[in-house]
Amino acid sequence: MLNVTVLETGFTVGEVAGLISGTFAILHTTLPMVFAIVLIALIKNVQHDAATWSAIGHQVQSSFWPVLIFWASDPAAGNWTIWKGRTVRWRVFSVSSVISLGTISLLVAGFLTPRPLAETIGPSIHAYPVPFRYAPDYSFYGQGTLPRPANPLRRVCGWSKYYDCPYSIYNDSEARNQYFDHTVVNSTIPNQTREPFRPQLSRATIATPMDIEYRNWYENSNKYVDDGAIGSMGYFRPLQTFALDDGYRLIEGLIVDAIHGGIGFRNHTIPTGLALGGQWSEDILWLQPETACTSVNLTFHFSISESNFWTSNNGSLTDEGGFSKITSDIPLPRWDNADPHWRDVGPDPNLQERADIAAWWNNQFTSQAMNVSSSEIGTVWTNQLENYASLASPSSMTISNMDGKYLDSVWYGNDSAIGTKFKAYGVRCSGYDDEDPSNSTKAFVRCGYLYGVPRPLNEAQGQSWRYDLGSQWTQQLYTCASAVKASVRTVTFASNGTESLAALSIVDVKPKNYDDTHLPLWGIEKVKGYNITDISLFWGLIDESYANSSDLESRRAAEIYLPANTRGITFGHIYDSFAAGLGPAAAWESVYEHSAAVRGVAIDFIPSYSGETNYGLTLKWQELSQSSQGAGKILNLIWTDIAAFGMAGTSTGFQDQQQQDSSAVPLMAVLGKRAVNRHVRVIRYENILYAIPAMLAGSMFLIGLIGAAFLLLFQIVPFGMLIHYINHTSIGRAITWVQYPQAARSDAKSSTWLDTAGKIKLDIPSYGTKGRTLEATTLLQKTSYSSTSSFPATDVELKTHSMQSGHSYTSIPTMSAAEDTSGWPGSYPMMQSTITSQNHATVPSYTIARDRRASSRPPLPPRFS
Repeated sequence: MLNVTVLETGFTVGEVAGLISGTFAILHTTLPMVFAIVLIALIKNVQHDAATWSAIGHQVQSSFWPVLIFWASDPAAGNWTIWKGRTVRWRVFSVSSVISLGTISLLVAGFLTPRPLAETIGPSIHAYPVPFRYAPDYSFYGQGTLPRPANPLRRVCGWSKYYDCPYSIYNDSEARNQYFDHTVVNSTIPNQTREPFRPQLSRATIATPMDIEYRNWYENSNKYVDDGAIGSMGYFRPLQTFALDDGYRLIEGLIVDAIHGGIGFRNHTIPTGLALGGQWSEDILWLQPETACTSVNLTFHFSISESNFWTSNNGSLTDEGGFSKITSDIPLPRWDNADPHWRDVGPDPNLQERADIAAWWNNQFTSQAMNVSSSEIGTVWTNQLENYASLASPSSMTISNMDGKYLDSVWYGNDSAIGTKFKAYGVRCSGYDDEDPSNSTKAFVRCGYLYGVPRPLNEAQGQSWRYDLGSQWTQQLYTCASAVKASVRTVTFASNGTESLAALSIVDVKPKNYDDTHLPLWGIEKVKGYNITDISLFWGLIDESYANSSDLESRRAAEIYLPANTRGITFGHIYDSFAAGLGPAAAWESVYEHSAAVRGVAIDFIPSYSGETNYGLTLKWQELSQSSQGAGKILNLIWTDIAAFGMAGTSTGFQDQQQQDSSAVPLMAVLGKRAVNRHVRVIRYENILYAIPAMLAGSMFLIGLIGAAFLLLFQIVPFGMLIHYINHTSIGRAITWVQYPQAARSDAKSSTWLDTAGKIKLDIPSYGTKGRTLEATTLLQKTSYSSTSSFPATDVELKTHSMQSGHSYTSIPTMSAAEDTSGWPGSYPMMQSTITSQNHATVPSYTIARDRRASSRPPLPPRFS
């Protein structure tokens, strides 16, 4: 097939279509005008019969010339001068004007209407079953994800020593009791624990706790666990960060939300055999980090040392309301020992309340350490902040436990009582101690500090963001409380036809829509005899048959908070392979303990997110850390990064093809079918304003069509009447009927008229002939003609036209008193003209009179006798 490039411009397809359509609209209008000129050139000064003149009249009058030269053409001039009381009836004028307006609208519409047209690829209305296959990830995430371990998931219980996990007892009593200081435990997860959480056909794409695994692992042997048998253990390795992204990313085993934070578990599959791709939706298990932060309303200030950029001095603290507006009433629930209700965190923690209370206690302890007895907004405090100034940097933020270590006395341990209070209340912000009994109705909460990226102190006065020596900077401090929510989200995918993960994209992610009577049933493992530090609980969607199980805390809700888990275990210290249990909590622990504790330093395998060594992060954190909402988003994005480093989903959603080791699946193997809306070519109209001319023309057409159909249907205008007026408004039939009524019947059919009156020669005046023109022929075998016409005396100018030899012309003016039928009284000259033909040849045209008032009133027509 030959492809020709017609136009290389910045035009869109719709604009080119408009140019083409408009060009054809112009051609449709001008082509008859062009050939009307050619036709006139061909008929100039040539006699034709009546049928020919009808055809000529049709072609000339149907062109746009009468409208364009309205001041000189009879058909249009009548319309144009109706406003001055001239001849055309208003009904005729109205219809004629509508036709002209419609023609102009169609011409304009030809250019404008196609302009907003755009062709896109979109999903079909109906879905079709399409085969799916596994989609490997060839990025560093795919390369950095190890093949799945052959041995099953392992869960190890106990902290200071190992304990048997629920329903999991090592069945060899001799091996079990071989050590006097420890019991050999079984790390295998029993069916009794797994069974309630197994996938169901109705939610096949939603991952279970068994489908969540660590991205990396290593083999390990412990004599107290499985009697020294080799088992897998999670291993953390950081990969590419998503903190600077702003969208959804698909990586091996996960959907990553780099906009708000969050991960969805999916072992990716793609549709096959679709030329343009397709679109479909799946329900995905989603973990959403949630953080609430509160400004302590105490701002820190420092200046960059004039001798060394890397150090600061002159640390100070300004009261922005944290001291002066602190209430004397202890907030509820009280976190001091007199009130044990600080442990009442429940399954739905109020994170904002906990962040607010943490800020109150933080300021209370800070005022005690700095001996603040009274203060007001704007008061500057300089004691206890030398260490803070030495560690502050204008290019980085800091995340830490709620520990008060910005104070010198706490940092150096000079005031252990205050330091202990900071730590204790930082823990109480969570609502539990690690040594508390494991409780399936208590949610996991982690609290700490976020020091925002410093800003120029005098930014409003134009201070630059450059790190100039001696420049002054200010920094915000927030107390934050974080948790993790589990929910089901409906994810809409799209593929472009290429069968690879890179060709897969996310169209939309939204919470699954439930009505109140069909909320999902969640379950959290219920245990006895374990502390929070001893066990990571199972959680997830459960089958309805387990709604009243004594081993589960069941809850019907759209989402749940993950249960309380131990603090102090980061991703750098994983001790089993049960990622769903410990992974989300370990990610939060890594955020608060190591992600930005020391500027520019990676700690315990966790890369630094302080911004000190990544200017992109500095710029992003600068913007976000100026508000409490932005501070919470920073923490959520870092959690998402670390969670994506550490965990992956292994379920493809095809129950008959569940593969724990994706690398073992043949790349072209079909796993099953899903309903997909195939991509088809879709035409979109992007701006309805461009359709106004077309809608105007269409409205006129529709109104006219309805009116015409009504007139025809109810015989108000019979079809025969339509034919009658088509024929009688033809110029040839009109003239012959007036001049030669005996030549053919008025209702003669077209074929009859053509054979009779249609053959009469009509001598249309040649161009340049002035005044009224009479014409006659000898077709009726007469040798003489006389014509009598009457005109107002003041309007008549008699002229004689030269005759050919063999003819005579006589003009005899007479006067008579008469009254014009149009209502003009007065005297008229009566003119009688006699033409004699001696050879029965065609009598040439001649002028007998010219109306002097032609611009205001046409002369009366002559009659032959």
